[in-house]
Amino acid sequence: MKTPLLLLVLFFGAVSFGQSAKKLNQQLRTELALEQQKHDSLRVIFLAADTRFHQLKTQTEEKIGQLSLKSDAVKLQGKDFFATVKKLKKLDQNPDLSELEPFKNLLQPRDFKSSVQELSLKIKPYEAFSNGDYPNLEELKRKDQNETMTLQINEYKKLFPSNELRLQQNEQVKQELEQLTARLDSTSSVYDQAYEVLVSEKNKVNEQLNTLREAYRLKGPKGFSDAYRNVFPEIHPLPKEKLKDDQPFSRGTYLEQSSSMNEGDAVPPPPPVEAPRTDRQEPEIYVVVEELAEFPGGMAALRKYLSENLRYPQTAIEHEIQGKVYLKFVISEEGKISNIVVMRGISDCPECSEEAIRLVKGMPNWIAAKNNGKSVKSYFNLPLTFKLN
Repeated sequence: MKTPLLLLVLFFGAVSFGQSAKKLNQQLRTELALEQQKHDSLRVIFLAADTRFHQLKTQTEEKIGQLSLKSDAVKLQGKDFFATVKKLKKLDQNPDLSELEPFKNLLQPRDFKSSVQELSLKIKPYEAFSNGDYPNLEELKRKDQNETMTLQINEYKKLFPSNELRLQQNEQVKQELEQLTARLDSTSSVYDQAYEVLVSEKNKVNEQLNTLREAYRLKGPKGFSDAYRNVFPEIHPLPKEKLKDDQPFSRGTYLEQSSSMNEGDAVPPPPPVEAPRTDRQEPEIYVVVEELAEFPGGMAALRKYLSENLRYPQTAIEHEIQGKVYLKFVISEEGKISNIVVMRGISDCPECSEEAIRLVKGMPNWIAAKNNGKSVKSYFNLPLTFKLN
């Protein structure tokens, strides 16, 4: 009787164990589905936040591009201004620079660009579930299924708080980028003010210099220092014989030197460039306008046009030449481009300047600048970057 009784106990124990394993399997499947649902929901939120960050980053980069154009315009005005100031100082004149003091330490576009790059590096990627590392449950025995599902559930539970923390960190980075964008907008407004002040102050010093020139012209060199002959070589030039004998004034002395920025100056000038002074010769071409001329479609469309149409010179590729070509051109009331001038090219790469001119010549008509709501003819400064990938 003992043997049948023992077999009966073992039979019911096996049945009970089988039912328990089956019930556990169902519980694990339910729990795994819930953890997977939580994981998927968080992933959707995470990816949406990541998209918003990159949209904001793109907008910020476009604003930095616009700021770069404003910065170049301010530097060109600063170059003209300080060149005139330098002449006045040679004539023992000391122009008042106090109006430029508020713009002494303007943030540069490169500062914002580096900050955006640093913030982008702080963004954490979503840590995905390792689906491929687990076998197909349906190909396993129930016991192995239960073990595999237990491992999967534990991984989900470990990933969820980690990804929640990453989401919070990314949101904080996005807020920092929003604050940076606000500072960028504020700086852009300051550049607008700096440009207007520079133009106004440049007109003042030019008027002062013209007054001295006229007085020198009318009264003659007698009573004026030799500096006047240096600054105004075309007025009352020395006789050729006198110049040949004494050589006090070489042609190099007559050439206007590139202005440089002392530490105490208000607005830094651009790199040494000889900008054509056609704005004085053609007063109908506006330098200062209420609404700047614009490429059709805005800055993003301009960047796309340049990236799609730039032909990097083969010589520059072979010698790994990179840099910027600074152009100045006129945009008519109809938006047509003319008078393209290379303000500064890239050393050892005249082909880059030629390519920059070709790019601008091939552009569609722009949206003309406006004053008082009326389209006007204006100058436009455009830096083109040649950079090897």
